Amino acid sequence: HFHFGAMNQRGHGQGIGSRRAFRLTDCAGDVAALVETLGVAPAIIVGYSMGGPVAQLTWRDHPRAVSGLVLCATAASFPTTTPVRALISSIAFGVAMTPRRVRRQLLAAALARGVATGDHREWLLDELSRHRMSDLIQAGRELGRYDALSWIGEVDVPTAVVVPTEDDVVPVHRQRALAELIPGAVRREVGGDHLSIVDNAVEFVPALLAACE
Repeated sequence: HFHFGAMNQRGHGQGIGSRRAFRLTDCAGDVAALVETLGVAPAIIVGYSMGGPVAQLTWRDHPRAVSGLVLCATAASFPTTTPVRALISSIAFGVAMTPRRVRRQLLAAALARGVATGDHREWLLDELSRHRMSDLIQAGRELGRYDALSWIGEVDVPTAVVVPTEDDVVPVHRQRALAELIPGAVRREVGGDHLSIVDNAVEFVPALLAACE
């Protein structure tokens, strides 16, 4: 349906390693730079979870890179009272305190209980093992501070919001509110929790393609 590029955010997997503190605005700059380097600007920017704020900031700070937005399992703000900041920070801190060899064993055990199998599991294990734990901790803090409520209503490109209706990380009412805040935004709802992009791919993927269209 589309030409598609997926990038690793800085500090995640094989993403950029930097001595700078993790900032969502830098992630948005990375997206704009990639779009420019690939010669595909302007592009539809798809953001899932933390990628939602990154996509929103890409529109705000680098509008020439963006022809449309698809925002999935995300919101315009992540107050510190929501589970997302505590979830990311606590997991990242715990993993940071674990030796790399033990960390890989724990990740392998977790993946063995999940949906990843065979070569895919090994690939995912390698990617997760490369995460920079300091960046993940800072990412949790950054999300806790993120608040686009004062400007998100100014978005002027076609936008769709995909909402997993049993999301237990980003409150569903905040995801629906995001769609209401953006003029003309289309909202699509799918079953499943925050991992519905994997656990309920049979429903999520068609909704994502429709959102992009």
